Amino acid sequence: MKGGCHLIAGRLLDGVSTEVRRRMRITVAAGVITEIAPAASLPAGEVVDLGHCTVMPALVDGCVFLSRSPSIADDAGKAGSPGRHAGYCHAHGVLGVAAADTDAPLAARLKDDGALVACMANAPASGPGGTPYTRIALTADIEAKDPFTPRLGATELAARIRAASGPVVVAANGPEAIAMAITAGGGAIEQGYGIDEEHLRAMAVTKILWFPSVVRAKNGLDGSAGGGSVCCRFSQRYVAPGKADPEAECRWRRLLDAQIGAIGRARQLGVRMAVATGAGSVGILHGEAVAEEIKLFIKAGMSLPAAIIGAASHGAAFFGMEQIGPLRPGRHATFIATRGTEHQAPRKLSYLEAVYIDGRPSPRYHHSS
Repeated sequence: MKGGCHLIAGRLLDGVSTEVRRRMRITVAAGVITEIAPAASLPAGEVVDLGHCTVMPALVDGCVFLSRSPSIADDAGKAGSPGRHAGYCHAHGVLGVAAADTDAPLAARLKDDGALVACMANAPASGPGGTPYTRIALTADIEAKDPFTPRLGATELAARIRAASGPVVVAANGPEAIAMAITAGGGAIEQGYGIDEEHLRAMAVTKILWFPSVVRAKNGLDGSAGGGSVCCRFSQRYVAPGKADPEAECRWRRLLDAQIGAIGRARQLGVRMAVATGAGSVGILHGEAVAEEIKLFIKAGMSLPAAIIGAASHGAAFFGMEQIGPLRPGRHATFIATRGTEHQAPRKLSYLEAVYIDGRPSPRYHHSS
């Protein structure tokens, strides 16, 4: 797409407004949006017709392990292909990632690959377009046997947050750890299973961002029904011969229901939320997991536009990803398009119509009809 071109969006989710705007014109020059207006006013210039599509900002995953494979068949949790996993993210419109890997050379490999805007956790250097951030595992992830016991004391946690130079995410589960993270002043809480209304009210006041990571509980519930250990690479479910584990199934169902309920209450209280899936953990697929998290946000009572604000704009702003984020004049013309109406968009995120980067179709994305 050359400068001074007009893209017609059948429906536009701009990542700022909770309104779905119909038949909008996005004018682009030199890779930057210069105007968004009704398509009825169409100045001279090249026109790209996406009138059959819903256009929205590129998505962000606030917790990704690019070096890990989510499939046990591929030796999950061990060496995978960062480039391949970055490609899966790209194919689902996830163009921004906060990589929680501890693999130091990963930033250089991503820079050479160039598929994503990447922030690297606890690293002296970051990926392309991103700045380093600090991820503090105050508790284990929710999949662990004991995910609710704090690993640090309040004094040490506060000291580590003060010493951080960039955005700080605290992974915390259980009331004690969540309260510690809020008091210590971390910029965001990841997971937050066991969160209560008092925590949510405090987060609304202090503007702490919440990454509910509800797809982790959905994945745990899906895996518990079979009680096995083989995960299908192309499904959120485990292919698990053997006996079911009713106790685990009940535990995961309680966690899932409570987290969905908490998301609904957080929305009412004005807590800002964003997406962090833990992709690369067993059964949690790169790219696809973001689409699943968005569906769960909607199940919790969010509208699609509000879910996209969380899945795109809030994450991009928190991690300082200037190349992506809301669609408005002066911003990069980087966005994704799904075929059909906004009501079809959540399931269509798994097979996009188009990916645009700086006003041009991404050479990495090939739509398969």
